[in-house]
Amino acid sequence: MKLQGGRAIWLYIAPWVKPSREISTLPEMPETSESGRAYFSTSTGKVLVIDVICAEERWRAGGLPNPTPKGEMTDSGYFVFSTKAALVSLVQAQDSEHTGKMAGRLATMTKAYDDRETWAIVIGRLRNWNHNPKTWKVEPMSYGAPKPEGVFELTMMLVEKHKFDVYHRVGMEREIDERITANWDWKYREFKVGGPGRGERVRFGAFAEGPEYL
Repeated sequence: MKLQGGRAIWLYIAPWVKPSREISTLPEMPETSESGRAYFSTSTGKVLVIDVICAEERWRAGGLPNPTPKGEMTDSGYFVFSTKAALVSLVQAQDSEHTGKMAGRLATMTKAYDDRETWAIVIGRLRNWNHNPKTWKVEPMSYGAPKPEGVFELTMMLVEKHKFDVYHRVGMEREIDERITANWDWKYREFKVGGPGRGERVRFGAFAEGPEYL
C-alpha cells in the first residue's frame, strides 16, 4: 500500500486473536482472495475474518477518557506511541510457583534478555455501567432506575523487549478493574512495538502488587 502511495485511514483490532509471527503489533494478518473475502488460518482450517471478529464484542475505544494510543509507523514496521505502563519483573515471576511449559519459558526469557524488560501497557479505558463495583457481577441497567456507579476497566497489552528500545506484543487482557492497579509503579513512556512475534498468546493477570503471569 505504501509503495502505491496509499495510506490506511482506519484499523480494526481484535485483541483476542493471537499475535502475528511476522509483525506482532497487530493480530494475525488475514489472507485475501479474488472474491474479495478475507480468511484466517486456524487449526481446523480457514475461517472468514468477519466470522472471527463478530464472534466477540467489539473493542470500543473511541471517545474514552484515555483512548487508544495514537502514534506513527516507522519504515522498519514499528508502531511508535506513548502511554502509561507498568514494568513486569521476570525474576519475580520465575521465583513463583510456575511449572511445566511456562516455567521453561520464563527461564528462557530471563536468559535471552539482559535487561529483562517486559511491560504491561494501557491501550484502552472504559467505564462499564453493568458491573457492580462491590460484587463484580453483571447487573444490567433497568429502565427508569438511577444510573449505577459502574467500574472503570482497562485493556492492557503485554510487550517484551527483543533488542535495544524495541518491543513485540505477546499478550492482551481486557476488563481489568482499574482499582486493582492504583498502587502499581506506573510510568508514562514511549514504546516502539512490532517486529517478529512468537505467535503464541501469553496470559497475565492484574494483582495489587502488579501484573503477573498466569
